Amino acid sequence: MNNPLLLHIDFFFQTLPSSQPQAQTTPGSSSFKDFPNVPVGLDDIGDFSFANDEQVKKLEKKVEEVLVENKKMLDREKKIEKRVKTVEAENLSLLKRVEADQTEIDIMKVRITELE
Repeated sequence: MNNPLLLHIDFFFQTLPSSQPQAQTTPGSSSFKDFPNVPVGLDDIGDFSFANDEQVKKLEKKVEEVLVENKKMLDREKKIEKRVKTVEAENLSLLKRVEADQTEIDIMKVRITELE
């Protein structure tokens, strides 16, 4: 039984000597200094990096999806800006035509008045 993990587990199942007063486990208490030192750390238990690696992979995938969506949105925005400029140019052209037509209408009204 040379497995260090089993030795550490055995430590937890030991009973405290009866001569030692009952220790409180609250970190802020004054008797916390009497709490036994637990020699088991995460490195002794095993490798937990698999969960972190999986979480990182999921996060990277979501970041990629967001970047792709942002690229699509940027492309749409550029198309819309181009369309807005085209529509504004057409609108300006139509306004000039309306103004020219209104001038022609005004001239015709004057001629009609002169002919009457």
